[in-house]
Amino acid sequence: MVHPSELSTNEAWIFFKLKQVPVSTQREGEFDVFALMDAARLYILGTEFVPVGSLGDAAPQIRKQLEAAHRIAKA
Repeated sequence: MVHPSELSTNEAWIFFKLKQVPVSTQREGEFDVFALMDAARLYILGTEFVPVGSLGDAAPQIRKQLEAAHRIAKA
């Protein structure tokens, strides 16, 4: 297993679901919350709320999050 201290900043990012139980709203319904984290710094680069069960349809949202993270990484 790789330890964060063995990585350089922006060498590896991890995309993961923050919690198993969806966030529920009265207006919009239930959402899974995903995060993008820099593995070396253990820094959350961004989060994305995705309607439950529609991760496959969330590609544009996830791509937008990755592009934002790339801009942060280059700064």
